Amino acid sequence: MGSWEDLDFIKRLKASDVMLSNQVNSVAVKRDGVIVGLLTDKDFLRAFTSMEDFKDRRVSELMLPSLVAVNPDMSLIEATERMGKNNVTHLFVRDQGEIVGLISLKDVLNVFYGAVVEAVGR
Repeated sequence: MGSWEDLDFIKRLKASDVMLSNQVNSVAVKRDGVIVGLLTDKDFLRAFTSMEDFKDRRVSELMLPSLVAVNPDMSLIEATERMGKNNVTHLFVRDQGEIVGLISLKDVLNVFYGAVVEAVGR
């Protein structure tokens, strides 16, 4: 997971570069050193649909502003249910009030796929 400060158009371009160069589809957005949201590749796609005002929009207008979180001991089934209930594809992992990681739907699917492959003996 990368992180990016909420500022202007140039920062959004740099955030997208961070995502591409690190082969990740999301970055945490920080304000005054505190994570306040998540910016995903889908947020950029939605913004591109209205190109006429894209250059004037801030990261905070594109990002998911709510921090949907799980604790490190939660099962993957519970985490997946939380994603569905909140209509998100990423969950912050919070331990004792601090964000310590990020889990994506892709991460969960990779684990489930591995379990299926192991079960059928591929």
